[in-house]
Amino acid sequence: MKHIVAACLALLLVTAPARAESWVTYTDNVYGFEVDVPADYRHDPLGDIQRFISPDGRIEIAVLPGRLFRPLETMISEEIAKHTSRDWRIDDARTTPGWASFTMRRSGFAQFSRAEQICPDSSFVRVDIGYGEAETARLLPIIEHVAESLRPTGTVTCSN
Repeated sequence: MKHIVAACLALLLVTAPARAESWVTYTDNVYGFEVDVPADYRHDPLGDIQRFISPDGRIEIAVLPGRLFRPLETMISEEIAKHTSRDWRIDDARTTPGWASFTMRRSGFAQFSRAEQICPDSSFVRVDIGYGEAETARLLPIIEHVAESLRPTGTVTCSN
């Protein structure tokens, strides 16, 4: 009986949704945006790219600001087409003039991407969350929180 109870508890721990106990807000004053990330993720910047890695190293959140050289909707559609040509399966892609999101999967790996226009015709930010495909259902609360928290700060003066 003890073994059955222990097995059930272990199964609950493996399948329970991942929830961050606390969040910190990363703010970028150059590009003018902010996004919440789990407080226990390690910050590992790489130039303008801000990477946040889970304690077990299995989840990475990458925050990529950039300049717009063509409409955001076009840039993301091109990105989706590029990944499709490289055998990624694209799920749930949505593109609009001001934001876009998509999920892609390949070889047991999954990535959720969300992009937001910061300044019309000049800047945007994209958040990519990479994880093992088997973790998808468990990570949904974290993915949703990060995606919903991505927002302009209003601290950057847009040129147009």
